[in-house]
Amino acid sequence: MIQAAPTSPSKAGAVLSTRYTLYTVSLMTVIYAINLFDRQMPFIMAEAIKKDLGLSDTQLGIMGGFAFSLCYAGFSLPLARLSDRWSPKWVLAGAAASWSLTTACAALTRSFIPLAITRALVAVGEAGCVPASHALISAMSTPRNRGVILTIFMVGPPVGLMAGLALGGWLGELWGWRTAFMVVGLFGLVVALVFALSVPDVRPAPVEDRGTLAQGARHMLRSRTYRHIFIGMNLLGLAGYSVVTFAPPFLIRSFALSPSYVGLWLGMATGVGGGLGTLVGGLFAEAVGRDRPALRLWIPAISLFIAALCYAGAFIATSSTLSIGLLGCALCLQAVHAGPCYAAAQTLAPPHLRATSAALLVIASALLGASLGPLIVGMISDVLMPTLGASSLRYAMLAVVPLGVAWTGLHFGLAAAAFETDFQKLGWPQRAQEQSSASDTPVS
Repeated sequence: MIQAAPTSPSKAGAVLSTRYTLYTVSLMTVIYAINLFDRQMPFIMAEAIKKDLGLSDTQLGIMGGFAFSLCYAGFSLPLARLSDRWSPKWVLAGAAASWSLTTACAALTRSFIPLAITRALVAVGEAGCVPASHALISAMSTPRNRGVILTIFMVGPPVGLMAGLALGGWLGELWGWRTAFMVVGLFGLVVALVFALSVPDVRPAPVEDRGTLAQGARHMLRSRTYRHIFIGMNLLGLAGYSVVTFAPPFLIRSFALSPSYVGLWLGMATGVGGGLGTLVGGLFAEAVGRDRPALRLWIPAISLFIAALCYAGAFIATSSTLSIGLLGCALCLQAVHAGPCYAAAQTLAPPHLRATSAALLVIASALLGASLGPLIVGMISDVLMPTLGASSLRYAMLAVVPLGVAWTGLHFGLAAAAFETDFQKLGWPQRAQEQSSASDTPVS
């Protein structure tokens, strides 16, 4: 029987009622969408910001890479640790308020360095979003429905990216990039306040000896499945953050399109394609993997190989319609990985390491992927610019993105091959998990 929603933090690890679960997950999905909105919005306005502040493509790459990802990765584990030891709800509420405030402050910057600093501070706040959210979802769900709930939650990124592209481009042309930053930041503050005041404070089950942060990381990385997912997230971050940062400038330069047009159609491709891939692909993977859990990872592995071909086609296409369509197909296929891979990582983690498990994957995506991907693409584009002109970004993207996505598919396939063995080694038999109707207990 599903337990009633807890009324106090003392009911740690309790499973929420259906009503509270739907409300909480819906609001968390909105917060995750705002997270990606704030992250993506500067890049649909990249040309305007570049002209206003006199930036180069390398500086745009740094703004979307090192300035953001180093802080994002550096604060993910400490905030995850705080979520595991204290309250994921309050970590998430504070993180959302923090990144929203610094997004608004970016509107006041007048040169590259202050803008890079505000993006770094946005990253500090956003670093707490995924670990705290995953810990809260795991604390209020059972193994039977956790994968489905995580899949719903992971719809937030494509929706946020779509809004950041479509709405961000429109707001930038209507009001200018500074006013757009201010309005979006203030809206995020309101949503963070609603979350803080209305969501129950569900906390992980207490554990006497949680060990050190290093011990927790070693515990997770002992799993071959988790190691391959970790490596794959690095490579997918390298490709994915390159697309997030440079797909709008690529389309604007290659096809002489307006930011609002690119924002609308690329936003639709991202939101519809990514949303369908996350939701339909994730639920399909959960359904076919009910009796064979490893199939949940084979499906995203295969989809990524096809996505790599779509990306390659998008960057060599001579038609803007074909390029945007292929980008949408690639984003749809790429998004299939979100629910199954994060659910597998949560399944392999003991309850007191759930936020840590998610944070390590965030670091995998952000530290190497997001920091190096946009920077490498920006540097290649700057080197090719004297020879290829506006086409330099096209070939820079072609050199980086398809390879990173295909390589990720290889590691997710290796993770799938190791999953059932790791599943049994860690003492989490599937049947016992699926019959559980209460919160998990720590692995002994």
